[in-house]
Amino acid sequence: MFWATLQDKIGFKIVYIIMCTVQAILIFTLPLIHANKWLYLIWISLSYFFYGGHYSIFPTVTARLYGAGTGPKVYPVIFSGFAFSTILGVVLAKVIIPAHKEEGAAAYHPIFYALGGMTLVSLVLAIIFVEKAETTQIKPITKGNDYYKLENETDATRE
Repeated sequence: MFWATLQDKIGFKIVYIIMCTVQAILIFTLPLIHANKWLYLIWISLSYFFYGGHYSIFPTVTARLYGAGTGPKVYPVIFSGFAFSTILGVVLAKVIIPAHKEEGAAAYHPIFYALGGMTLVSLVLAIIFVEKAETTQIKPITKGNDYYKLENETDATRE
């Protein structure tokens, strides 16, 4: 609810830039604080808080970019990106950890740096992302099988 409400107030681009910036900071600094269990708890909790924000802002973004008819069809493709990135992270860990000469927690540091780099790529993409000039609002409707439509969308444009 927090991220969706914030997105409604200040827009997707600013919210996503904030999310990516804080996530990158958390990822890059996690290797530095792993010995302190309280800081580690705070870092991991914040990481999940910011990661969970993706799930609350992207349904609205896809509906606004692709329309209320096509947006729900596009969202599963975007959502599958989370699964792909998880698999990529595991594969990356399997390659990097054996190649790294450190033992224990230090063996994981390059993984955090690689994942932090991927977050910075997302940040750059968010910065260059251009939102539609005309902002539309999604309003509930009660007719037919559709639950939402954009305020300037007609039934003819939904097909």
